[in-house]
Amino acid sequence: MSSATQAAPTSKKMTWAGRIISGVTVPFLIFDGVTKVIKERHVLEASAKLGYPVNSIVGIGAALLICVVAYVIPRTSVLGAILLTRYLGGAVATHVRVGDPIFDTVFPVIFGALVWGGLFLREGAPARADSSSNLVRALLLTDRDGRPESCLVRSNSCSLVIITCIVQVTLLTFSRAWKSEVTAPLRLPGESLA
Repeated sequence: MSSATQAAPTSKKMTWAGRIISGVTVPFLIFDGVTKVIKERHVLEASAKLGYPVNSIVGIGAALLICVVAYVIPRTSVLGAILLTRYLGGAVATHVRVGDPIFDTVFPVIFGALVWGGLFLREGAPARADSSSNLVRALLLTDRDGRPESCLVRSNSCSLVIITCIVQVTLLTFSRAWKSEVTAPLRLPGESLA
């Protein structure tokens, strides 16, 4: 194996610190996704305040849960971190758009830092400047030395590509649906036209 492509060794303390950081971050993100999927009343109220239609909340929650699953699986953790960064960036943009206080706007940035910090500490830093080398190798179906990987790994890599495409299409669909909504006042289910 070439030393240029090997991951830098991590100590047990760094690995456990990364696991603890991820262990704090992941349950919060799962809770956020599940409350969106089950359409919890407080989530619907907050989403209406932010300008999101009620019919898009389940899809947003499902996309978040898919991103978290990708982050938790070691083979797809870099992809999961990239997708979570994209999701959290959308949250920042939404808070800036509606003029929320600075803490509400910075909170997703803090979670993004925790996502990447946990990943960095638990998986180790790549020795190369190209920090996305694992993801690129997975997409090109090669091992660290550039040789084709086994059939099982190929199927896992193909699954990774398919999941990425599904998440991207889902996010694109919901963003287009949101843009095409009429800018009428949003009402929660059961509210009257008072």
